[in-house]
Amino acid sequence: MATSDYQDLAPRYVRVATALKARIQEGHYQAGDKLSPQHQLAKEYGVAFATLKHALDLLQGEGYIVRKAGMGTYAATPSKYKGSALIVDDNIAFRHTFVQLLSQHRWAGVAVEGGQQALEQLKERDFDLIFMDLKMPMMNGVETMAKIREFNQHTPVVFVTAYPDSDLMEKALALGPITVLRKPFSKEDLFHVLNYRITV
Repeated sequence: MATSDYQDLAPRYVRVATALKARIQEGHYQAGDKLSPQHQLAKEYGVAFATLKHALDLLQGEGYIVRKAGMGTYAATPSKYKGSALIVDDNIAFRHTFVQLLSQHRWAGVAVEGGQQALEQLKERDFDLIFMDLKMPMMNGVETMAKIREFNQHTPVVFVTAYPDSDLMEKALALGPITVLRKPFSKEDLFHVLNYRITV
């Protein structure tokens, strides 16, 4: 989609999202109520299906709807936080920025500088997601993930790296399913990772 096309869509999908949000906030839809099928909503608001999808993406990001694969779209009440994430990176400025970005998406972030600190955090509490640098001193991301998997098999790991084609990445893939977020990344890239985590 060209940038100009996206800009043309933006006002319309924002208006649709705002109207649907108002209906949820005013009680027309209660949390857990199933919304009309998407083709009906698109017709009701007089927009193309792609425009409606943009509106629903926005509402899902804000916590006002939940999509259930094969079952439909349901109204929801946003909570303060959608999830919690552990950030493991040796760059203090990056850690600080990452926590701020997560908060903009209503995720709680805890940031640590290395693998040992990550292990200590994970033994004290659960997280919904782990964002980990690949190349770190003392204990790299692959070594850290291997130690995490000794006692935690379920928390998804996202490697945040500028070196997605490195030998370390091949070793990481051998440890199990992972997601890769390439540095530098945009707010939209992060949103897609968080959004995928919420809906799967």
